[in-house]
Amino acid sequence: MKAPSLVGVFQMLTSTTCFALMSAASKLVGLQATTFEKIFWRQVAVLCFTLVGQFCSGSEESQCAVGRPKKPWLMLLRGLFGHFALSAYLEAIERLPLAQAVFLGKIHPLAAALLAWVFLREPLDASRVLAILASLAGVALISSPVKDGLSIDVVGVGLGLFAGVLSGAAYVCVRALKCSGETSFWVLLAFPLVSIPFCLRDAWLGVLHR
Repeated sequence: MKAPSLVGVFQMLTSTTCFALMSAASKLVGLQATTFEKIFWRQVAVLCFTLVGQFCSGSEESQCAVGRPKKPWLMLLRGLFGHFALSAYLEAIERLPLAQAVFLGKIHPLAAALLAWVFLREPLDASRVLAILASLAGVALISSPVKDGLSIDVVGVGLGLFAGVLSGAAYVCVRALKCSGETSFWVLLAFPLVSIPFCLRDAWLGVLHR
């Protein structure tokens, strides 16, 4: 198996940090905006950054590499999985302590490993299986519906786990898109292009009421 590059590790750490900051911002905003409002503005930002990065890079090769998507149905799946994963995740943040919601959402590597093994035939050796089982045991402990005699929101826990599984499915779609030769431009745009239409109504009402 190919060893991960330092650049790849740095990108994953940066992504995780940014996602944690987004989670904290969503918790701070709270009920002042609906889940779909938050998703809408996040996706608009992603769309803008992607377009600016693609067309302002100064590279003729990057500007000519857009073309048409090779796997539109797979892009649709990536967008749907991502949209519903993010929706469930932000709802879980409103129902649970931030640390718990973030932890539950982090089962996505486990889901991605299993789904990649099933659908992409990626290797899953014994050490990974043991790590997955140990991680699932940890998730089960921290998501227990009773803690210190206090009831914890079972719906919130379920949403957090659901978000993690769907995020794993979205990552598998990204892997499949890259393996099919899809450009990074379309892989990045798949999420906002599918997600934004779901959020337009809430975003418009939010603007009118402010």
